[in-house]
Amino acid sequence: MTAEDRVEIRRARLSDLHVVVEIVHEAVAWMKGFGESLWTDAEVRPEAIETDVATGNHYLVHRGDCVLGTFLMQDSDPDYWPEAATGEALYLHRIVIRRAFAGAGHSRTIRDFAEAEARRRGISYLRLDCDRERAGLNTLYAKLGFRFHSEVEIGDYYGNRYQMAVDQSKAKG
Repeated sequence: MTAEDRVEIRRARLSDLHVVVEIVHEAVAWMKGFGESLWTDAEVRPEAIETDVATGNHYLVHRGDCVLGTFLMQDSDPDYWPEAATGEALYLHRIVIRRAFAGAGHSRTIRDFAEAEARRRGISYLRLDCDRERAGLNTLYAKLGFRFHSEVEIGDYYGNRYQMAVDQSKAKG
């Protein structure tokens, strides 16, 4: 396998902002085609995404020069996990794989990357949430090894929170 064939993940840079915005907006448009929404307009404004990219929390999934998707990974999530201590988990949000590359296992690649990063940092869990009505997404997270943790209600958002324990015995060193 050459470097051009290998799927890799790296932090997005400010110079990548246009690509991140394009991918997120592509997902928003796709979901609107089903009469559903993923995020609020405020969450996907370029300025909001720029803040996440500038803090080093956005990542790109790519094969060579081709960007396949993006996601956000944070070390705290006071909105959806307010009771959690900073540093006990890594939180995944806005996992987006471009439609042309959907179904090829890239969500598992993201999960594996986040798990390795958590292991490297000595962090015990990966966590995420999703709308409780999105059956396909809930099923995907379960297939990726996340276990239902609890429900969350924030305004008119009703979500399921998921967590996956990180096996620290696999840590290198």
